[in-house]
Amino acid sequence: MKTIIRNFISVLRRFKMATILNIFGLTVAFSAIHKWLENFAYKTPVYWWVFMLAFLLVFCLTILTVTFQNWRVANENPVYSIKDN
Repeated sequence: MKTIIRNFISVLRRFKMATILNIFGLTVAFSAIHKWLENFAYKTPVYWWVFMLAFLLVFCLTILTVTFQNWRVANENPVYSIKDN
């Protein structure tokens, strides 16, 4: 039971770090794109929700991919990992 709790805490720490880094990255990207768009004759607004949508899309895709790969490996016959091809 202690190992499960430690693993869960480890995952939460990684999620916290990834969230902090994404907030920093979103801020830098928003500022850079806003500054870049100022040079054009036609002004267009930069919406913050576009960046959050991109973050959520990448986050969900990552969770889906990692979950599927873990499930596939966990359900694979161990003999296939040991046996030479």
